[in-house]
Formats: sequence, C-alpha cells, structure tokens
Amino acid sequence: MKFSLMPLLLVAASLVIFQPALAQQTVGLFSYNPASSYNGLTLFSPIPSKNTFLLDNCGREVHRWQSTYQPGHSVYLLNDGSILRAGLNKSAAFQQGAGGGGVVERIAWDGTVLWSYAIANDSLCQHHDIHPMPNGNVLMIVWEKKTNAELKAIGCTTTLAELFFERIMEVKPTGATTGDVVWQWRVWDHLVQETDSSKPFYGIVREHPELLNVNHIGGSQRLEFIHANGMDYNADLDQIVISCHVNNEIFIIDHSTTSAEAASHKGGRSGKGGDLLFRWGNPFIYGAGAESDFRLTKQHTPYWIPKGYPDAGKIMVFNNHALGNIQTNGRVSSVDIINAVPDATGNYPMQNGRFLPDSAEWRYFATPPTDFFSLNISGAQRLPNGNTLICSGARGIFFEINPAKETVWRYVNPVGVNGDPTKQGAMPTNNIVFRATRYGYDHPAFAGKTLVGGKPLELEPLASTCEVPTSVAEPTDASSSVTLSPNPASEELHLHRAPSQEQLVCFIVNTLGVQVQSFVVSGESAAYTITTSALPSGAYRLNAGSTSIPFLIVR
Repeated sequence: MKFSLMPLLLVAASLVIFQPALAQQTVGLFSYNPASSYNGLTLFSPIPSKNTFLLDNCGREVHRWQSTYQPGHSVYLLNDGSILRAGLNKSAAFQQGAGGGGVVERIAWDGTVLWSYAIANDSLCQHHDIHPMPNGNVLMIVWEKKTNAELKAIGCTTTLAELFFERIMEVKPTGATTGDVVWQWRVWDHLVQETDSSKPFYGIVREHPELLNVNHIGGSQRLEFIHANGMDYNADLDQIVISCHVNNEIFIIDHSTTSAEAASHKGGRSGKGGDLLFRWGNPFIYGAGAESDFRLTKQHTPYWIPKGYPDAGKIMVFNNHALGNIQTNGRVSSVDIINAVPDATGNYPMQNGRFLPDSAEWRYFATPPTDFFSLNISGAQRLPNGNTLICSGARGIFFEINPAKETVWRYVNPVGVNGDPTKQGAMPTNNIVFRATRYGYDHPAFAGKTLVGGKPLELEPLASTCEVPTSVAEPTDASSSVTLSPNPASEELHLHRAPSQEQLVCFIVNTLGVQVQSFVVSGESAAYTITTSALPSGAYRLNAGSTSIPFLIVR
C-alpha cells in the first residue's frame, strides 16, 4: 500500500497525544502529537553507520540505503528517490582536518550506486557538506592545502607548517565515477592582510568587510583557515551561503559568476565577483564591533527557508554555542533566524561598516536553556506547517517544535558504535548525527514507492499503538477537486478546491522535476492566489497532495 499526504488516522481518540510507555526507555520515539506534528519521513545518516535511514513519525524504518562508506557528512533526497551522500574516504594529507569526506555518491532507491566521485588526494579533499543543484550538478566544500612558504609569501604570520583553505566546487557528473569541475570559488582569492605592504592582499581589514583577514586563524593552532561546515544554495538569488566555524560567521557569495569572475572582485549579478556579499555573526573579526558583539559561535547548517513556508527567504542556522565560549557561558545551543534580505539594488544593507541586521529575528532556546545543547554538528529545518525540526547532532536527538515552541515530536537515534542498534533500556553510545531532514509524503521521490513503516531501529522496542496512514484509498484527501485558472497564466494563478478542513501542501515543479515554488493552503481556504511573476515562461506542474495539474506560463 502507498501513503498520501493526509491527517493521521488514529486507531483511538486516546492517541491524539501519543507517548510510549516510559519504563526503561532510552532510545526511539519518546513523544508524538499527531495533531500538531508535520506528517512526513525523516532522512538521516548516523555517523558511525554505513546506512542512511528513512523513518516515519512513529519511529519505524520505511527504507534504508547502504553504502561502503560512513557518512562524510551530509545526505539529500533527490526527486527520483535516490540519495546524494558524502562518504568518509579522507586522504592521508588531510587527516588532521576536522570532519569527514572524500567521496560523493548517488545511490538509487534499490541500492544501486549510480555515481561515486572521489576527491581526496594530496592537494584537495571534499569534506562536510555537498548540495544538489537544480541542473543536476553538485556543489562541494573542498579543502586545498597551502604550505608555510606560500602563506608567508602573502603576508601571513602563522608558524604552522601548512594550512587548509576552502574551495566551493560545482561538479557536473559525466560518468559512473567521473565529473567535470564547471565552476569554483576559492577563499585564497579573497584575502586581506595589513602586516606587510610589500606583499599581496595588503589593505586595512576594517575597510574591506568583503575580504577575509589572512592573519585571523581562530586564535588556535588548528590547521583549517575557516573550517566551512555547511552550505545552502538559493536558486532565485543564485547565491551560496557558507558556515565558517573558525570565524563564527556565515558568508554569502555570488554563484552567477564565471570561475574567472569568482576569482576576482568584479562580475556576476552583484558586480563584485567572488567577494563576500554578506557576512554575519562576528563583526569584530572585520573591525566593525567589539569582541562581545558576537551573534554566532561554532554554528552549523545555514539554510534559506523555502518559498511558501513561514519566514520564507530568511536564513535559519543552528547556533551551537549560543551564549559564546563554552567555558564561561555554559552548555547552551539555540536555533536562530536571520532576516538577511538584499535591498532593491541587490546589496545587503550595512550600517557603520557592519552588515545588518544587528541581531537574530527569532531564536529558540529550551526551558531551561541548558536542556538543549550540541557541542558540534547539528541542524534545523523549517517545515511547511510552520514547525521546526531540530537535530541536536552530538546527542543524536531529533525533535520538532510548533510555532509556540512546544515540542510535538521527539526521537533519540538508537544507531551507535559500529553502526549497531542500541537495545531499548541501554544508553546509546556515539549515536551522533550530522543532520536530519523531513520530507512530506507528496515529495516527488516517493511517487510509486511503498512507504509502510516496518520495525523501529532499536532492539527490543517497547510496544506501541502509533499509526500513520497506510493507504491512498482513505476518502479524506484534502487535494480532491483542485483546479487552476487561468491556464496558461502570466503573473498569477488561482487555485480552487472543494470545501475542506485540511491544510493542503503544494509544490510547483518544472519540466526537470525540480521544485521551484511551494506553499501551504490553510484548511479554511477554498481559494488561493499563486504569484508566478518570478517564474520564467514554460511548462510546469502543480503537485497538491495526490493531485497533479500541468500548466503553462506565457508572457
């Protein structure tokens, strides 16, 4: 049987708030409010395991993909049901770099490895994050090594024998194990130093917020200049956001450049080449604030909230050390939303030499704050219904909060040491997870797939009466009788549907199956206006629950 996107069918009214028996529970599903939680499937790759799992909201395994590699670290679900996954195959030259990587795989639903691209040698090594592009290419974070002689030649004063810088590379798959680098951006091309006017990159740091100070390497002897640990791509802006662990900042760069322009200070939509368009989290590092003006510390997973979702267009980030230095301010994390939006000229606003805004627009702290902490890794995702899924990665805990910041779903990953499942009642060890992502049942990847939850991942699970829909035959689909007009359209479309009390999650995809727009129609709405002015002319399809309607945009 197959799932459809619909409210949960509960076997009894007493299950409106579901919670398993608490006796000896240490792993698996701890709590679940089906009336408030977003119904979908959660994808994650436990770092000690070679498997990637898809779980339903009852904490039961729906599917798994097997690899010959542990994660290195991120994983994405693609529209055809395959996953794009970074694997741990790090080259010897980069063993001292924090985090894994070295190979990128695309694995089909049936487990077939469709693409395995290694980038791990003496001079370059992929690590941490990758990102699928709408055109089928893959963005990768890649270390490149620089010797002390090379560093001294540009005015860097470090005594380290070598230092790892970052590239963002876009790779076009060309064969089962091959790919072409079609675009790249290098940190090395966008540096500034104010110690030696006779050497390259000389300038006053506070006068160049668009550049990175080569003599700031985190105040430690770590071998990574910025330690990029996550990124996201915004197709509308054609920009990339990058998390910089060492600087306690996020950056935005222009992807609309050529590789030659990305190595310069001119070109692209911005006209600024590969210079930083925006940076946020630590203005002190570029001379625009005091040391106490930090907003981010050791953060992960910068993420543009998609169109149609609450807070769309803003950046969500997992702030690992939300109160600053762990030794002085305790073990507290937060999830923050930053309203970083370019102005009418395409520039990100600044004031007194500092990028705006001055502070996060929204923050989630636990009550008390010390109840929520992850030393490293981790991420957060805004869901279509306004909830937020949070992965507290160092503890292997996933939980979902509603807009009132109440927990409506909570799960502890049981997969630990050596990728083995933990027995219920035993404490999990090394059950760390880089990131967890939830996908609605209407995602294109699930078309035609059997999505029935099997057993929980933990050994000797507690008895449970938790249920989710198992058939499209149930006559409660909120998408029935959906129509669009006009068709063809120009600037907007009008969606109409039969009266219903259920919300309707909708996606617009192009002819390649790439999602280009999404929105949610509330349960009270029988009509909804869809703005299409940002979409180019062409053929599209509206996926609304189980209904799929082709339409044209003509101008």
